[in-house]
Amino acid sequence: MEYKTYQTEDGHTKADCPICEASEHIQILEEHGKCEICQMEEKRMTFEATLVKTQTFKLKPYGRFNIKWVHNPKSPRTIPYHEVTINWDTAYPMTEEQEKEVIKFMKKYKTDILTDGGYLGFYTRVSGGEFGSIAHIAHPHLVKYREDEGFKLAVDDI
Repeated sequence: MEYKTYQTEDGHTKADCPICEASEHIQILEEHGKCEICQMEEKRMTFEATLVKTQTFKLKPYGRFNIKWVHNPKSPRTIPYHEVTINWDTAYPMTEEQEKEVIKFMKKYKTDILTDGGYLGFYTRVSGGEFGSIAHIAHPHLVKYREDEGFKLAVDDI
């Protein structure tokens, strides 16, 4: 870009900034395309951050539930995927090793549901990203399992 230049009393070559029309040394304008004030303003308007989401979980198996792509489950332990409320804003990404551990843990106890012991603290593994995540979920069967002894026996029946 060509600038209309002028000499200052102290012998410096200056030009007007194309953005704010402030006087600036020609070298700065040629290098950055704007004056130092406009450069600082751009930095103030820019947010740059690396966000990392971490959480320590102490999860236990909960029932013998399976989340599946079915519309009419024949077993009380089957929870249709389309009925599960997944709180995606609570999803915590896992490393490959953590994901393998969670899968192994879930298979060992034959459940897709884990709990932190809270009244509505239910979690499951969800896909997404490079590896899976663990996310908070909700479904009426999960509370019913805790409150209805007959339902609990039907779910845990081997």
